[in-house]
Amino acid sequence: IQTITETIKYSPLRGDLLGLMIWNKEIECMSREQMCQHQSERFCKLVEHVYTNVTFYRNKMNEAGVKPADIKTIEDIVK
Repeated sequence: IQTITETIKYSPLRGDLLGLMIWNKEIECMSREQMCQHQSERFCKLVEHVYTNVTFYRNKMNEAGVKPADIKTIEDIVK
């Protein structure tokens, strides 16, 4: 079990609550491959969300002939 001091790092440079950093070992210590996979998963969820909820982006994607299902990884954004 982590203690609060292991989880939260305080930045004395700011001196306020915004100076607190949360340490997430699982995310911070991922391999490059794991991080790319994680970023791709989050990116795909974001694309689905904006396509469903934001008319501007849905229209842009439709104009480009792109659907959320067409995007599988971050590398797909250059297509």
